[in-house]
Amino acid sequence: EAAIATLLALAEREARDLLARALSSDKEADVRVLVVKRAQETGRRDLRDAVKAALDDADKAVRAAAFDALAALDTAAATSTSASSSSRGQITAMRAALASKHGDVRRRALEGLVSLAGTSPLVPGLVADRLKDADGSVRLAALAALVALDLAERKDPPVDALVAAFDKGAPDVGAWVLVRAAR
Repeated sequence: EAAIATLLALAEREARDLLARALSSDKEADVRVLVVKRAQETGRRDLRDAVKAALDDADKAVRAAAFDALAALDTAAATSTSASSSSRGQITAMRAALASKHGDVRRRALEGLVSLAGTSPLVPGLVADRLKDADGSVRLAALAALVALDLAERKDPPVDALVAAFDKGAPDVGAWVLVRAAR
C-alpha cells in the first residue's frame, strides 16, 4: 500500500507505467483494487486506459472498482472543461463499460445509463443496442432499462420501449415483451 501511494504521488511516466502494470498483472486482486481506488481518489486521469482495461479483469471486485473509478475520472474530466458536461463524461464511461466482456459490468452500465435519462439523445440507443447482447441477463437488463427510460419521460405505459425491444431485440426479448404486454 505504501509503494502504491508513493507511485501515485509521482507524476513521472515511469510511475504511471508501474501502476498500470500492477493493475494489469499483479496476482493479488486486493492490490489491483487498491490501485484502482487510489487512482480514482487522486484523480489520476493518466491511468484511465489502465482503469478501463480493468473492466475486463477476471476478478469481480476489481471490475466493480474499475467501473466506479472510470465513471468518476471521466465525469471529473468532462466537468473540468464545462460545468454542464458531467453527463457527457458519464456517458463516455458507460460506453466503455458496455464494451466489457463481462455481463456484470454491462448490466451496471445499463443502470448508469438509466440514471442519465433525458441528458442525451444517445442514451436510448446505447441501451437498445444491448437488446441483442450475447448474455441473456444483459438483454433482460436492457429491456428493463428501456422501460425505465420511457417511464422517466412520463410515458406510461412504456409502449415505445416495448415496441423497440420487440423489433430490435433477440427472440427471448420479444417473448419477454409479450409477457410484459399481457400484464
